[in-house]
Amino acid sequence: MKKDISVSDLEASGYASIAALTFIGILVGLHIYIWKERNFVSELSSLISANFLIFLLILFIGYIIHALIQGLTWQLLGNNKLNAIGYGIRRKDRGSVSFNAYCKEPMELKTYKIGIAMPGIILGILPAVLGIFTGNYLVFIFGLFGVLYSGENILVLWLLREVKADSLVKSHPKRVGFYVIDKNEG
Repeated sequence: MKKDISVSDLEASGYASIAALTFIGILVGLHIYIWKERNFVSELSSLISANFLIFLLILFIGYIIHALIQGLTWQLLGNNKLNAIGYGIRRKDRGSVSFNAYCKEPMELKTYKIGIAMPGIILGILPAVLGIFTGNYLVFIFGLFGVLYSGENILVLWLLREVKADSLVKSHPKRVGFYVIDKNEG
């Protein structure tokens, strides 16, 4: 039996924004608390405007690296064939597109969860925390955008919370979410 646990792109956009902004709010609050900054927003906007083209390039590259980290994690941790992980551009129902990684074949829940979490950890949480503790705004901002990119991943992790540990999971081809597959069906 295959169970569909997914949401539309439009629903995902709202939920993902709330999830990402919650983490971003915590990180920004921590940064302000540690560095006692009163003009955080003006510092942030002046830094972005002074380096705008570099900033856009980093965002674009970060977006692609996000998908590569997810797919490579699945490939390395799973018992997947080389072609079991796909990369592509998915047209979303709200008119935008996204570059993403997806698993074409069912995989163990633990591997799926780690693959979903890794981009947010590597491109989001780690740089943001490093930026907080070193006071480096560029690294901190990169981390914040890494968390923002991971909004849908945070949503998917939330949707995975009630899936049984011995389940197999496969990416949903058209929506944000996944299929839970009975191990006997593979």
